[in-house]
Amino acid sequence: MSKRKRKLIIVGSIIGLYFMSYVGLSLFGGYRLVMSGRARPTGLAFNDTFVWQPRFGVCYPFQTESGDSSHRMDGVGLLYFPLIWLDQSFVHQSRPYISFPDGDVDRPQIHDWPNIDQMHPVARRLITAADGARDRHQAELDAARARKDFAEVSRIMKQMEEEARKEMEIQP
Repeated sequence: MSKRKRKLIIVGSIIGLYFMSYVGLSLFGGYRLVMSGRARPTGLAFNDTFVWQPRFGVCYPFQTESGDSSHRMDGVGLLYFPLIWLDQSFVHQSRPYISFPDGDVDRPQIHDWPNIDQMHPVARRLITAADGARDRHQAELDAARARKDFAEVSRIMKQMEEEARKEMEIQP
């Protein structure tokens, strides 16, 4: 076998492994709520868009305050940037969560969340933990709201948040 053919096989194998590893990451990924930078009713960006993310790594489009397009990413996101960009552009398009039709900041439009099975595994764990804490305290919370005891509502909400956070630390 010639050196040229051997090099082509090695390069082809590396490219094939690169593609296949991303396919695995994408199959086990999901939607995450991120700041797109497009909606800025107060001048600051906030979480307004669901963007598909691979199981590991972060990479999503972001619009700066000056209107320039950029991407926010970590090291894994940088490594897989071309494939993530293709995936987000053609396979798993972003979904709005909050939008402002016709630029009217007084009338935000809230869009549906993706199904829980389409959410990123990390987000899924957080949602499950928060739902569990809410279920445990819902009657207590409703009673405090009915009494208009806002200090008690605040205390219960903080307790729910702490329980969800602890549950997140326990889960693998």
